[in-house]
Amino acid sequence: MPIKPRLFFSHSTRDGSAERKILTDLAESLKDKYAILLDRQALVPGEDWRPTINFWIGACDAAVILVTPESIESDYCQYEWAILSYRRKQQGFLIIPVYYGATPEQLSGKPHQISEISSYLNYDNGANVSEKVQAQLARRPVLDQPGRRHVLYIATLLKQAVQNEQTIEIAANAINLDLGAWDLSVDSWCYFANKAMGIGIRRATPALRQLQQYFGKRNEDQLRDIVDLIGFCSWVDIASAQRIKQRAEPTRTKRYAMGLNAEQVQTAICYVLSGSEQAPHYNWPVATIPGVFGSYEDLYRQIGSALREALQLDGEADEAEIKQLLDDQQAAKQPVFIVLRADGLSRQWIEDLCGCDLFAKVNFLILTGEVNAARGLLPDDALLTPELPQGFEREVWKTYESTKRILRLA
Repeated sequence: MPIKPRLFFSHSTRDGSAERKILTDLAESLKDKYAILLDRQALVPGEDWRPTINFWIGACDAAVILVTPESIESDYCQYEWAILSYRRKQQGFLIIPVYYGATPEQLSGKPHQISEISSYLNYDNGANVSEKVQAQLARRPVLDQPGRRHVLYIATLLKQAVQNEQTIEIAANAINLDLGAWDLSVDSWCYFANKAMGIGIRRATPALRQLQQYFGKRNEDQLRDIVDLIGFCSWVDIASAQRIKQRAEPTRTKRYAMGLNAEQVQTAICYVLSGSEQAPHYNWPVATIPGVFGSYEDLYRQIGSALREALQLDGEADEAEIKQLLDDQQAAKQPVFIVLRADGLSRQWIEDLCGCDLFAKVNFLILTGEVNAARGLLPDDALLTPELPQGFEREVWKTYESTKRILRLA
């Protein structure tokens, strides 16, 4: 039986409300042709819900969003709409906004660009809206899903270590994320990997602890890779990951700095790893600068030194050798990234770095701080969005370190 196209509903509704009835009636009219995700029962208040939303949005074939005064104010919806808008802009992904008690003007100027969708619907009655939604879905282009190589890599490592399929099915059932018709594979190993990436490292830890005995000391590095991929990549939104992935195109000539509202270099490395879709030890080269420099010339020298180290060049390698290896990296679709903290930088320095001959083929990723205090340092469209909320980094790394201690991988 062919897999039904997956339809994601973005909303903020309460049980028993008129808004919820609109959605349930619409879902009922579509369920024969589409696998529908309507409820957010897998999202646990007080815990990080980004991995689950990233999974759903990365797997869906189209989306219906119910725009109401409540959804306009919802953190869930703002996050969802930002990523859905990116897929629409880059892939021609279909988003169908249905307005109820709200208007496109109320969304004007928002980063998610939902107000720019001209083929929206104003809710009048269920039958009319259902007919129009189905007409738009019938014209939906077939799109490739965002890459899920990390899921496949996790599945491969699990299969090699655990071997017993029944064991992995038991562990998968212990993870509270109902994929239903949204499962991307009937393969048990991929099923577990999808679930783990869909809930993040905190909630996946008990299942990983259960499976740890099958790895043993000999295969501890493989278990560490699984922990790193879930801990590093499940929370990185697919819009940012895809923007970073685009830097691998060999024909890409124009370079510009990207901004990330984070403070820790490790956070930037997570974004690059998510974009590379590689195993952690095969991540694209990332050069990091301590952030203490007295002049542009001093910064230039520090970047050159960090590049030599990231590219595994001799410390005495001259600029011609660096440029040649950067050319080779670009031809091999292995982009190189330089992570800088915004402290002490100026907009002119960033433009000079991106424009100079030596660094013309590297990618600068500027850490602008959690509250994005250095917003004026880069154009708004250079910032990776959705932005990280304040305090998010600390929780991510605290959870990651806690998991390593529980699994004795520290």
